[in-house]
Formats: sequence, C-alpha cells, structure tokens
Amino acid sequence: ESPFTEQREKAEGLRPNRIKNITVNNIETALDFKFRLEEPQKESYKLYKYSKLPRLNVILLDSYAILQYYGNTEAGMRNPCFLIEKQEVSPLYDFCLENYRYIKSNAEEITEE
Repeated sequence: ESPFTEQREKAEGLRPNRIKNITVNNIETALDFKFRLEEPQKESYKLYKYSKLPRLNVILLDSYAILQYYGNTEAGMRNPCFLIEKQEVSPLYDFCLENYRYIKSNAEEITEE
C-alpha cells in the first residue's frame, strides 16, 4: 500500500481506502483478462505496480498513447483524457513514453497468486 494513496484521497475529498479499493478491483479485473488470454499473448501481457505520487495515467499500445493527467484536487474520472498517435516527430508521445519508463524503472511485476 502506497503512502500516496491517502494523500490523493484527502486531496480529492474521498473516503479512506476508496482509491485502494478501486486499485485492487482494477488489478483483479486485469488479471481476469490475462487469465482468459491464450499463449503467447498471456506471456506478453504484464502488469506492474509502483509507489509514486500519480501525475499521469499512461497506456501505451503499439503507436498510440492514452494519457490522463491527474489534477491536484480533481478526482481521476473528472480529468481530461487524450489519445495520442505517434508521429515521425512526436514530442507528446515521447513524453508519455519517458514517463512510462521512469515509473516502470521502479515498479514490480504483479504475478498471479
């Protein structure tokens, strides 16, 4: 459990453990999805967890990035979300990729238990 979860709950005016419960549910849903995959897709589907203050939610898929910025006082669902397609010169996509690399460098893989 991350110390940043409580800070974010307070900033967003949420009840204690609300973000923790949402995160656990999201991880379980992602693991259910992985469970239904066939090989070799199952082996390439990896989930990671990290303990850093969330600033961005980034999903990378092929040459696309889905980016959601977390405002300081707004709940995640009320923050803007962007679909970014990688271009030949693509500073916003590159920004997302660098943030992903930074977070992943300190993350640990979630394995099925």
